[in-house]
Amino acid sequence: MARMEMSAIPASLVVPSEASAEAYYELGLMYASGRGIPVDLVTAQKWFNVAQARGCGRAAAHRQELALEMTRDEIASWPDGTYRFTDYLDDDGFTDAPIPIAVAITVAGDRLIVDYAGSAPQVPAALNSTKSYTNSCTYLSVRSVLRGDVPNNAGVFRCIEVRADEASIVNPVMPAACAARALTG
Repeated sequence: MARMEMSAIPASLVVPSEASAEAYYELGLMYASGRGIPVDLVTAQKWFNVAQARGCGRAAAHRQELALEMTRDEIASWPDGTYRFTDYLDDDGFTDAPIPIAVAITVAGDRLIVDYAGSAPQVPAALNSTKSYTNSCTYLSVRSVLRGDVPNNAGVFRCIEVRADEASIVNPVMPAACAARALTG
């Protein structure tokens, strides 16, 4: 949970330590909306964290909305376009053929489309990456280039679309072997 220095809070907003979760939630709303103070999404996020930790269920939804807004703002600052890269696994252990993993990342305003079209078909070896694992690796990769103050929650993922052809090494169909998928992801 984030730590807040009490000196960072205007005297008119100081909340006693025994304050209710709703009081912290209201502080988050004030910073998120700029109600009487400058908008500060990072500070809003901290107050929503405290409110949620103290039992305010509504704070979680606001935390995700702030993460989404901050992620969209960050992505919107990147140049629009499609960026492509292909890498190769040496082989699958059954043949000597290299296994391509292709990706095209499209920045479109405040959204990302990450498309793995052109990647190899699924292989008989346990190298196949389940779609959930492909999504996870994609989200982690995008998250690693976002500003450090962007909260790490489901809001980040809502502006990232991951596409992967079925029966490919990055989205296999049953009964595909995938126990060693970390080598692919």
